[in-house]
Formats: sequence, structure tokens, C-alpha cells
Amino acid sequence: MEFHRTIGQIVLPVFYNVEQREVRCQSGIFGKSFLQLLMEISATKEKELSWRRALTKAAKLKGWHLTDSLR
Repeated sequence: MEFHRTIGQIVLPVFYNVEQREVRCQSGIFGKSFLQLLMEISATKEKELSWRRALTKAAKLKGWHLTDSLR
């Protein structure tokens, strides 16, 4: 998202078996998995906030929502 902001890099979010709002709000199954990742890597508060902001911004972009039913 930093490159999107600074140099206009195109970002194409793909939401695979996750709701866009869960990514935007870091809630539901996505939120639980995200918290687990943060604990596993011992992320600093600064890194966590940076990732949360990036996820929120990315989830506000238009993207593709894919489910297993498309296979």
C-alpha cells in the first residue's frame, strides 16, 4: 500500500474465502488469524498499526471476491 500511495502502484485485492469487511475491520476468522500471526512473530505495536492501516485501505479498494464454489 505504501507503493500505491507514493508511486501509484496498482493494487488488485483478491478476497479468497474471506469477506471484504472482515479484512477491512480485521474481524471474524480473518481477525483471529491476524492476531495469531501478530503474536507468533512478536510484531511491534508500530508494525501492527501499520499493517492494520494497510489492510483497511486495501479492503476499501475494488477487488475480486473468490470462493471455493468457483472451482
